[in-house]
Amino acid sequence: MANIAEYRFRDYDDRVRAKDKIYDQCGGSSAYYDTSGNSDYPYGLYITDECTNASLAAKICEANGGIRY
Repeated sequence: MANIAEYRFRDYDDRVRAKDKIYDQCGGSSAYYDTSGNSDYPYGLYITDECTNASLAAKICEANGGIRY
């Protein structure tokens, strides 16, 4: 499994909302995994190459406050 993109979130709940939507719409739990961020954006999320629609996953992350790293 390889990483396609990393998104970071300021708020834990924003990441959870993004994960829930990616899970439902982009291939389940193998489409992403959690990572830590930094002090400004402490909650990270990697989109993996097992994601069935990486473009949609990116849009979901951005719609929930995520920024691409």
